[in-house]
Order: sequence, then C-alpha cells, then structure tokens
Amino acid sequence: MKNLVALAFFLLIATPALADYLMAQPSSDFVPVAVAQTQVPVQSGDPTQKAIDILLSQGVAGIGLIVLAWWIKTTTAQARADRLRIEERVFDLMEKTNSHLAEQHAELENISREFERSRG
Repeated sequence: MKNLVALAFFLLIATPALADYLMAQPSSDFVPVAVAQTQVPVQSGDPTQKAIDILLSQGVAGIGLIVLAWWIKTTTAQARADRLRIEERVFDLMEKTNSHLAEQHAELENISREFERSRG
C-alpha cells in the first residue's frame, strides 16, 4: 500500500515537472501556428467513460489515478465487509457477556440470601 501511494504521489509530481522541463527546452525550429478555435460537439454518453477518457488522455498520471481509484474502491469494499463482520462478532460477544453477567448476578443474589439466612 505504501508503495502504491508513493508511486501515485511520484506520478502526480513528476508529470507536470517533466512537462515543464520539456516545454522549457529551446527549439530552433519552433514556428508559432495559430490554432483555429473549433467547438467540440457535446456528446451524450456515460459520464464514467468520459472521465476515464479524460484521465487516459493525461498519460501515465491518468492511468495511475485510474488504478489508484480502483484500488481504493476495492479496499473500501473489503474494509466495509470486515467492519460488518467484526460488528456482528462484537454484538454476539456482548449478548453472551450480558447473559453470563445475568447468571452471575442471580447466583450472587442467591449467595447473599443464603448468607443472610445463616447470619440469622
């Protein structure tokens, strides 16, 4: 888990730094070109697929984020299942403890009555 978090952190930090480094390199054959602004047609579709496409267009960092999101989802689901199982076990132990304490309380009351009767 530590390695995965470290990898995700490195990817998030390294990708913009690498892009900045590459953009800062002087190029002798650089010719600015005016880009015509075109409107992107609005597509209806699955928002999850759109988000995945956006992340994949980011390259390694996007893929890392997708893997990290999947890992978080699976571990969260497993943790939830574990928590529910542990809660059931705790409640069972509480019920057993309460019944045992009730039995002990009844026995102590009987002993107390016997003691009072023997005292006279």
